[in-house]
Amino acid sequence: MAPEQVQGRPADHRSDVFALGVVLYEMLTGHRPFGGSSTMETAAAILKEDPEPISVAAPTVPPTLGGVVSKCLEKRAEDRFSSAHDLALTLGAIDTVISVPPVRDRSMVGKRWPHIIAVVIATIIGLLVILPPEALVDRLTRTTDSLPIRSIALLPLENLTGDPEQLYFVDGLHDELISTFSQISAYDKVIGSRSVAGFRDSQIPIREIGEQLEVEAVLKGSVRRSGDTVRVTLQLIDTRTEENLWAESFDRKLTDILALQSDVARAVADEVSLTLTEEEKQRLAGRRVVDEEAYRAYLKGTRLSRWIGTEDNLDQAQVWFLKAIELDSEFAEAHFGLSFALYQLGRLYRAPNDYLPQAYDEAVRALELDDGLAEAHAVVGAIRLLWRWDWQGAEVKLRRAFELKPNNYIGAQQYAYYWIGAGEPDNAISVMNQALEVDPLNVRLMSGLGFIYYLSRRFDDGIRQMQSTLEFNPYDPMAHWSMAVNLIGAGRHEEAAADMRRLFEIAPPLRRNGLLLATLVAAQGFAGNMSEASEDLSELEELSRTRYVPPSSMALAYISMGDHGRVIELLERAVDEHDTQLFFIVVSHLGDPLRDDPRFEDILCRMNLPAGHP
Repeated sequence: MAPEQVQGRPADHRSDVFALGVVLYEMLTGHRPFGGSSTMETAAAILKEDPEPISVAAPTVPPTLGGVVSKCLEKRAEDRFSSAHDLALTLGAIDTVISVPPVRDRSMVGKRWPHIIAVVIATIIGLLVILPPEALVDRLTRTTDSLPIRSIALLPLENLTGDPEQLYFVDGLHDELISTFSQISAYDKVIGSRSVAGFRDSQIPIREIGEQLEVEAVLKGSVRRSGDTVRVTLQLIDTRTEENLWAESFDRKLTDILALQSDVARAVADEVSLTLTEEEKQRLAGRRVVDEEAYRAYLKGTRLSRWIGTEDNLDQAQVWFLKAIELDSEFAEAHFGLSFALYQLGRLYRAPNDYLPQAYDEAVRALELDDGLAEAHAVVGAIRLLWRWDWQGAEVKLRRAFELKPNNYIGAQQYAYYWIGAGEPDNAISVMNQALEVDPLNVRLMSGLGFIYYLSRRFDDGIRQMQSTLEFNPYDPMAHWSMAVNLIGAGRHEEAAADMRRLFEIAPPLRRNGLLLATLVAAQGFAGNMSEASEDLSELEELSRTRYVPPSSMALAYISMGDHGRVIELLERAVDEHDTQLFFIVVSHLGDPLRDDPRFEDILCRMNLPAGHP
């Protein structure tokens, strides 16, 4: 492939002259002129590197012939032979003028060169004779129309570090690159890392990947590290034509890793003729140097906490993020990482009042350093929504997060929750569908839409959504939970209990999650299986004596037992503790039996729920 083809520029007969030069070079020397350990590195070599001179690679080849091959391999098309006819004449002249006396201790390649030339000339003449003139012209001048690129997916990067332990670094860089691309508003769609994860080492044709993800282009790439230097090699491919549009290698010090992400995003945007806003240009141009060890610590923390971490992983993630901040106090992404780890701990495992204030402060600090971090806006909005019950303030931040990065799971899900609380379930469903348009294979978003259907009381739609999600990924625990709550809403309680048991088979440690265990209790209780429900409730009570279980989760279990007095008592405690799970009880169908109780109305008032809530 000639340089202009690698770059996606128009090809003509001189591109075929280049290809012929490549074949000649390999025939004469025994190896290819451009090499790399991956397709992307080879493409970059074609653009940037000169091949080893034939006089060095194969000293027995006459210099005149070596010069002909070098002329074929010129980077600029105008520097090559202007036609196949001129090339044939030049080769023919070498064959008739130059003679090589018999020699000993020379390679067979050197002895065969006259025969090689004869074969090449015969091939060229054959093309001229066999193909009609108009067909040959069409073959040599054919180009691919330049189609606009407004949707893109970055496939998982190949780990060429030679160390499997460095996968955290490669995957972390992949996530950060996607995040950087997502901040360019001219893209209609930038696929998230969850949707492309299944294409790691895949042999699926590029065209089919494009159809599955509904994107016009994909980026394939590899990462290589040597000491404190990183090389990222990328190749941009049009999924509609499978044409290689562009390839490039980026060599940076680890301290310049943030700038590398911006350089890649700018280079691809230029290649597909995207227009960046002034704000985007300034943001991409202003990426600062980051401490090398701080960046490594940040990636390790991110790997442990990015996708709803376990309690132990989140504790470890805190340590890594704190180390990153200690080494580089102005590292915005590290402050966000710490805020997200604390947010998850305070939402899922620990008392919210002990963790969410610091989570909020860290997210605010991240935004002071970089206001373009969609994820940090999302955490601030989520805490305002579910912990502070500041609905107006939450809406501002969640809308900003969604505008910056619609496929960010936490931002999209919380923005949908806002619309549920505001009594606008159609808007909530629309938010989740928009997020899925950008990230169609993200199981978190798929399950999230199912839960929004549940909160919207569209249980049959939720069941259908979760059936398709579980067909796609039958081993995702949260998908089984979203299915179970919709089944409870639809009155199919035995099936709901079966889905919860399946969840615990897939991930036994999740029985220590109070909300999930309470959901099993509720399914059993609503199904009338009081013996099993009481047994599971005893387990939940025991769990609450050794660790934090949200009062609202305990209330969920008692709702199915019909003990409304105990339920109200637990919900009042949940208000005092600013239990972040409380929202899901009071806005769902589970709260309906309590709505005539003035104590329940007081709970709603203390939560500042908008007038449109159920």
